[in-house]
Amino acid sequence: MNTKRRLVAVSTALLCLTNSGFARELLHPMFQDHAVLQRDRSVRIWGDADPGAEVVVAIAGAEQKTHAGADGRWEAMLPPQPAGGPHELKVRSSTGETRTVTDVRPTRTVSV
Repeated sequence: MNTKRRLVAVSTALLCLTNSGFARELLHPMFQDHAVLQRDRSVRIWGDADPGAEVVVAIAGAEQKTHAGADGRWEAMLPPQPAGGPHELKVRSSTGETRTVTDVRPTRTVSV
């Protein structure tokens, strides 16, 4: 097999692995420990799960349920939170996946 064909074969294999769910994140990587969320406004949280899975997102006693679409994507709107914290943002799916982000603080954002 020549080099060009080998490169195409490897690239195709990697693309298949990525599209088959290996690169999927239950909670989008943007949501990390020490995150700051907008206070007093609904906040959109999103990620990827198994298609059709129920996803529960919780913070500071508030909980929202949603379902992943056929493509695995899901999103939920958290209700407005007052300034405070630190809180834990917890996400779990009906397939057993969980993700917890710590030290999350709703606060006022500053426009530049």
